[in-house]
Amino acid sequence: MSEPGTLADGTRIGPYRVSGHLVANTYRAAHVTTGARVLIEIASISDWRDMMREMMRAQRLAEALKHPGVARIIERGVLADHRPWIATEVPSGLGLYEVIARRTLVVGEATSLIRDVADVLAYAHARGVIHRALTLRSITMRSGAAFPLCISEWGLRVDDLGVFGAPELTMDGRFDGRIDVYALGVIAFRAVTRRFPGEGGVFDVPHAPTGLATLIARMLAISPSERPIAAEVRAVASELIAAGEDGEDVVQVGKPRFSRPKWTPSPELVITSERAPTASGEIEKK
Repeated sequence: MSEPGTLADGTRIGPYRVSGHLVANTYRAAHVTTGARVLIEIASISDWRDMMREMMRAQRLAEALKHPGVARIIERGVLADHRPWIATEVPSGLGLYEVIARRTLVVGEATSLIRDVADVLAYAHARGVIHRALTLRSITMRSGAAFPLCISEWGLRVDDLGVFGAPELTMDGRFDGRIDVYALGVIAFRAVTRRFPGEGGVFDVPHAPTGLATLIARMLAISPSERPIAAEVRAVASELIAAGEDGEDVVQVGKPRFSRPKWTPSPELVITSERAPTASGEIEKK
């Protein structure tokens, strides 16, 4: 059977109607009655049996995450051609990519963002779940909610993570939760500077307090063994906030460079995958 093409807007999938194509076999959609927005991932024809098992495993893992900062898997089903699909919650709020497109974050905002994202990642990693493709579009900022942000797009499939992909993903395919830490480092760098690491030859975090700049540099270390795990990122960011690093003591940071960080390596994590990641949100490459 030949692989079907991209689904047109308006196509019905269960109780949802497609409203846009995201990446690969992933679509934006809305419930035909309630209007609730979701992301729907559909398995391909060629590997739908393997994909069904993978999607069911991803669903079980995601459903095990009860953190308020994790988007929920709402529903699943099977199309007429036997391809399984999963619908994931799109949280209400303002996408981080929208915030960053308008302005840089002040030091307090950036440090709180790092702490809160790391809190979700540490919770997931402790339960054996890796996001695998954290991007700006994976994070929704919320006001008045139990938790200030929500991370979605767990388990989406994409071949190229672009600037968010950790260096080890192009090597032997072995990775652990520190690929999420690297992606968070890219997000934090972008939030503070409105550039991606290396754009225009800039690798250091300019005009940031030493503590924040050093933490971001640690997350962006080339070697995963030299990156902190998510729980350490959360702890360090919390300490910076408690210490009142609010941007008053701003310095131009010349070092450390990302390729030569200076700190005690974090403990090894258990390898949870044998191949490159297949999950992502929409890649931001401005």
